[in-house]
Amino acid sequence: MSWRVVLFNFDGHPPPSKLVRGFRPRPMGSPAYVRESISALLCDVDWSDPSRAIFDEGEYTMWLALPAGDVVDRVEVEVVGGGNPVPVLSHLCQVNGWFAYDVGERVFLDPEEPRASGWEASLRVPKD
Repeated sequence: MSWRVVLFNFDGHPPPSKLVRGFRPRPMGSPAYVRESISALLCDVDWSDPSRAIFDEGEYTMWLALPAGDVVDRVEVEVVGGGNPVPVLSHLCQVNGWFAYDVGERVFLDPEEPRASGWEASLRVPKD
């Protein structure tokens, strides 16, 4: 099973405790700027498709998707595998002023925590 998170820009400020209806994320920048921001930290990320990247860490694989348009307001991330992606996601967010929102748990990840309950829960789901 995969684990899904969405990266939002909060310019380094703490995110709200919950996402409310009508939430409008702050712009992250142009698609080129966001790709550069990600590539600067994930040196082996593959942007063969400019709207979708693959980062294969070995123990896990991360797919990163940018929405269509001139300004990116979120990055959707899907992770599969057995390794722990939380430290990499946390570092990516801390450097860029972003926060990661766990879609399944409906919470923002604590950037100081090396693990996430949503990620650990995805590891316990039996594989088909």
